[in-house]
Amino acid sequence: MTPEILTALLGRSLTGVEVTNLALLLGIARTQLEELICSRIGDTTEARSFIARPDYRTVFVPIFTTIVSVTVNGQPRLDYTKQRQGSLNGAWFNQIVFTEAVSGTVTVVADWGFVTVPNDILMLEAHLFEVAANNRKGTDKVSSKKVEDFSISFRDSSEEQSFIDKHDATLRKYSSCNQAEVVSGDLYGLIL
Repeated sequence: MTPEILTALLGRSLTGVEVTNLALLLGIARTQLEELICSRIGDTTEARSFIARPDYRTVFVPIFTTIVSVTVNGQPRLDYTKQRQGSLNGAWFNQIVFTEAVSGTVTVVADWGFVTVPNDILMLEAHLFEVAANNRKGTDKVSSKKVEDFSISFRDSSEEQSFIDKHDATLRKYSSCNQAEVVSGDLYGLIL
């Protein structure tokens, strides 16, 4: 992400400390976001192997855009569709659905992550950049103060938890964490 895009997404100029530590803070934000959605964001083409659940057709995988090849137990397979939460259309996918149940090792060579990172993911990354920058500054956790009869209140949750709560719908949209609770070989879906 460029400083110009980051500035536009945050709606403010970057501070001197943020400019100086831009690569570090963006790296922290990217790593945190990838951990939150259990998938890489940047694209890379490589082979990854997964253990198929016996007697099921669906293999849940991290986010990918295109498939180069699929093998099951070393045998090439073409009898599959790529899907995202049951949809055959989209710019990215996180499921491989075979026409018949498979078992064993499924090896997928694919373009993992996003070729073009979606704008809502960029917005999440920008907000995590801001959280990382604020945590670096050691921001005050006091939410209220009172002078008469002396009283102090502290924030109940961390900035990270507040971020998760605020952006829950977008995080769930892209999450590969705890993807499926499968009832049968034909019923599958995201249950987060």
